[in-house]
Amino acid sequence: MELEMLYATYGDRVNQLLHNLPESSDKLKIIIVHQVDDVRHNAQNLFSHRSDVKYFMMLDKGVTRSRNFALQQATGDIILFCDDDVTYSEGFIDSIIDEYVKDSDIDSISFSYSTPTSGVLSRFKSYPYRHNLRSILSVGTIEVSARLSGVKRVGAFFPEDLGAGSKFYCCDEPVFLSRLIKSGLVVEYRPISICTHPDLSSGLSIDNYDALMSRLICFRYIYGYFSGSILLSLFAAKNFSRLSSKYLLMSMCSIFILKP
Repeated sequence: MELEMLYATYGDRVNQLLHNLPESSDKLKIIIVHQVDDVRHNAQNLFSHRSDVKYFMMLDKGVTRSRNFALQQATGDIILFCDDDVTYSEGFIDSIIDEYVKDSDIDSISFSYSTPTSGVLSRFKSYPYRHNLRSILSVGTIEVSARLSGVKRVGAFFPEDLGAGSKFYCCDEPVFLSRLIKSGLVVEYRPISICTHPDLSSGLSIDNYDALMSRLICFRYIYGYFSGSILLSLFAAKNFSRLSSKYLLMSMCSIFILKP
């Protein structure tokens, strides 16, 4: 069984990725989708020494476009979505593959990760469980792996109006996972830390229009227009101390926002 890592990177960040790539393995394949502003920024030569790496340059923008393109190119048994600023733990390939070997009924598994300051984050449970349409709301891209055959069978893809590089820059991951679950695939969590991620994350802020509307769009994708709008109001009420009065009011009236 092979693991295929699907990387999305942009501009000069490809140089950081070069240093973060895991070592070659007979169980590993890598796809890199590099978004650039100019064809002169092609960086294929940086990876010419790695026969296990496929490099693709894109002039388009948006991480979800990169991930969808990588999905189209993928051929491995298990896929893992990756960011260019992540370093992977020793033995992570076997850790991931072993979980799929143990249970052939599982179609997708999310894992935990560490940060330099906090170690494994407290939001990660210490026990395995099956995901539902609520639990996936806290899952980030670098936690997600899946059997490629299942993803392709149901035609799941990332929403290209969400995600880094687009106006509404977060909350694309739950939408992707919801499409797996709604298609009848089994999505579970395993308390295994597979990588280390920097401490800061752009997806954590909610007190601005784009972040708030990202959540509204996400909720509507998953739960429908009315339920999704109501859920944003409940989300805002729960997090009222993190919202200015302007955005708190906007959240409470989100059912009237036809199109963010």
